Amino acid sequence: MTPNILIKNVLIGIFSAVLIFQFLLLTSVIPYEHTWGGRLASYQAMLVFVSVSIGLNGLFLYAVLVRGRYVRSPLPAKLISAVLWLMVVVFALNTIGNLFAVSPWERYLATPATLLLAILGYVIARENPSAGHS
Repeated sequence: MTPNILIKNVLIGIFSAVLIFQFLLLTSVIPYEHTWGGRLASYQAMLVFVSVSIGLNGLFLYAVLVRGRYVRSPLPAKLISAVLWLMVVVFALNTIGNLFAVSPWERYLATPATLLLAILGYVIARENPSAGHS
């Protein structure tokens, strides 16, 4: 298994786990009060945050699946590349935000996780889309 295939598989696993977690929040299996540093003030606020998270993580998962050639897409390769670059930007900004977080969990655990996602995303985003499994 080449490094880029491994990176794609890791990203697919992470995004899949995040989506499962978000659906557990939506169904109240996991109480929302224990997420986002305890800053969610209401169930309605949680719905907004979870909906945005599901949308973005679903989009990122789809882009990685397409780039990995696990699924075919009617979308142009340039659009998939743009989504992958968006993923890099989102996780890089999230890393910066986590550095200034009040919660020690966000600062010391989420910061390295989002930095890793930004780096892995960067590797995949800069890959030539026509290279296949490189």
